[in-house]
Amino acid sequence: MEDSQEIKLTKYYGPNNIKYEEVYVTSFDNLKLYGRLYRINDSKNVQIQCHGYKGSGRRDMCRFLLNAKDNGMNVIVVDQRGHGRSDGNIVTYGVNERKDLLKWIELAKEKFGEDCNIVLAGLSMGAATVLMALDQELPDNVKGVIADC
Repeated sequence: MEDSQEIKLTKYYGPNNIKYEEVYVTSFDNLKLYGRLYRINDSKNVQIQCHGYKGSGRRDMCRFLLNAKDNGMNVIVVDQRGHGRSDGNIVTYGVNERKDLLKWIELAKEKFGEDCNIVLAGLSMGAATVLMALDQELPDNVKGVIADC
C-alpha cells in the first residue's frame, strides 16, 4: 500500500469506551516503554498506574482506571518493562521499574502541566514499584501513593 493510502488510527478506546492516547517513554537504560493516557477531563489531577507481575496495564488496571475516572482523575496506565507492549526481558520486581516511574512522571508533567497533581498507584508488583519509588527524589507534584498488594 502506498504511503498516501495508509490509514492511521489516532483515537483508541479502553474500558467503557474511554478514549486514550498511546504514549511512550525511554527508560534510564534505553528501553521503549508503552503506556495509555486517558484524558478524562481538563483537570491537572493524574494517576500513574502500574500493573502486577506477568500482567499488563490493559488487563490488570481496568478497575483502577474506572475508579480514577469516577474520581475525576486523568490516568496514565503503563506496561512495566518486560510486560505487555514495553521492551525488556528482565523483570526486577520494582527495583528498576521504580526508576522508570520518574520518566512517567516527566510525561505527566509534560501532558498535564508542571503544576499537575500526581498519584502513583500499583497492584501487586506494581504496588512494590510505587512504594520503592518513594526512596527517590520525587517532584513535589507527587501527592500520594496507592499500593494494593
